Amino acid sequence: MGGGGGGRVRKKGGGRKRARAMSVSRGSILFYHSDDRKRCLCEISRADIPNKPQSSNDKNPQALWNLNLGKCIDASPLVVACACRTDDIEANTVVIGSHSGKFLACNAVNGEPLWALQLPDRIESTAAISRDMEQVYVGCDDSKFYSINAFSGSIEWSVKGGDHFKATPTVDANTGYVWIGCYDKHLYVLNAREKRILAKIPFKASIFAPVIIQRKIAIAVNLKGNLAVLDTHSFQKLANIDIGAPVFATPCVTAHHELSIIKIATVTGKILCYNLNLSSNPKTLTASWDFKTPSNRPIFSPPTALPRPFSAFMVFGCHDGHVRCLDSAGQLLWTIEGRSEVAGGFCVRAGGGAGETVLGCYARRGGEVGLVCIDGGNSGRDGIVARVFSSWMMKGEVFAAPVWIGQMLFVACRDDKLWCYWVQKS
Repeated sequence: MGGGGGGRVRKKGGGRKRARAMSVSRGSILFYHSDDRKRCLCEISRADIPNKPQSSNDKNPQALWNLNLGKCIDASPLVVACACRTDDIEANTVVIGSHSGKFLACNAVNGEPLWALQLPDRIESTAAISRDMEQVYVGCDDSKFYSINAFSGSIEWSVKGGDHFKATPTVDANTGYVWIGCYDKHLYVLNAREKRILAKIPFKASIFAPVIIQRKIAIAVNLKGNLAVLDTHSFQKLANIDIGAPVFATPCVTAHHELSIIKIATVTGKILCYNLNLSSNPKTLTASWDFKTPSNRPIFSPPTALPRPFSAFMVFGCHDGHVRCLDSAGQLLWTIEGRSEVAGGFCVRAGGGAGETVLGCYARRGGEVGLVCIDGGNSGRDGIVARVFSSWMMKGEVFAAPVWIGQMLFVACRDDKLWCYWVQKS
């Protein structure tokens, strides 16, 4: 992903400071990359942002650019960023594929492609990037997983499965191994650096949702509603439970002392919460609570945990058109009503620094995109309220979750385009 991007991340006084790096993808999942990486991707500074929009009376964000990928886009963008401070972070590279099979990386500030690759079939998998930012990983409907050189776009390795790879690959921050589910009813664990398949773990059904890895434990769900907990070193299943309904959405996993708290969204309109006791041997999964939407409509949107100061709360969208917020006990706090399905999910702004306000974004299938401010107002239980401060219509349907980092918002649309918007500071 080198080339094209202009300047460097600069230190005050003219010297150069090594930038930290992060990547953000579907479900607002953040990955902080190792400090020993060789280089940053398409390095830029804020001064490199071309035609930076000036303040406007229009409260809606202004489009910086759009990029046509040939066919509709159902994958969320993978956005890579470098910064010297958490509150001074901006996107510099975007990686995404579409139903045309086109897979590319582009400069985040102007949309100029850095490289493009044509794969044999449609891409619904959201991409991931290696710890050292040297490789990009993606699944394809040609039944292959691909490991791609992040700087040249050349294919370095591929793995042939028995069916489509639609899931987002997950990179283990400790080992660098890649975990990805397949429609052939197996979970693959790969050492892409050494080009080796480490494990091919059988499941009872196809796997669409990404694996979540936390504290040396991997959590996987499948389309028959099986929830499995696996050891990230032995790859053995440690706990297993049938939740009774198919799961497409990424699990939401948070930590509390010796517990991993797992929230699962199902196609029957439920959010199910389980506690995983990490200190017990064998590991045990215990049902904690469940929330059922009045509509019973499917939930494909990943439940998204909010950052501090609202880390006890989670937000999700539903096919009934509503966006809801639940507290740590599964009680409803607020609802943003709508008529069109929320398929892709709710994203939280990354790189905004700490504060008393959290910004987020939802996208509805009908094309509406809304920006939400969540803060500790005087109304609402526990003092948390939400308001939509901006909304607009895209030119096509939106199935993918947006990604928002710094002042840049990326929305993949079924008008065949990836859109980048500049969100003014309030």
